[in-house]
Amino acid sequence: MRRIHHTVSLFISLALLTAQLACNDQPPMTPAETTLHLLAVHGLLGKSPGDRSAKDKNTLVDSDELIGMFVDLNQYDKFTGELFTGIILGALATNQSRLEESRTAQSAQVTAGRLVIHLDLVNNVWKINLGKTIPEKLKARATMEKQRYDAAKAAGEAMSNSM
Repeated sequence: MRRIHHTVSLFISLALLTAQLACNDQPPMTPAETTLHLLAVHGLLGKSPGDRSAKDKNTLVDSDELIGMFVDLNQYDKFTGELFTGIILGALATNQSRLEESRTAQSAQVTAGRLVIHLDLVNNVWKINLGKTIPEKLKARATMEKQRYDAAKAAGEAMSNSM
């Protein structure tokens, strides 16, 4: 009798675990919801960049949360990563009420105006892929701007060191 009870309990436990896992097959957010969450953490959900309060503008975004929203943000230096994120934020903020989503099993695109934001499904979470999203012309321009920034920073440091 005891053995049957144990077998039934084990079967019920396995059935409950299977049901729970089946419920968790869906990512917590859709690709479009992921892009809207990016807006929310920057204080832009439902607002244009000019409508943000001073508090929203001065609130730092949790870097771990931000990095977790991207496939490859940590592969870029801070200047370039912020620039690319800003491009996406601008497109999303301007077009947040008109986002269009399309997807396959492992990849998705959210169209925000003329920008197509590419997302990959990673560990059951939709993450933005900067490498696929940012057009090559903008990547080349960002490289030039980064070089100008570094040169200006170095010149400023050289001047302050010479004084």
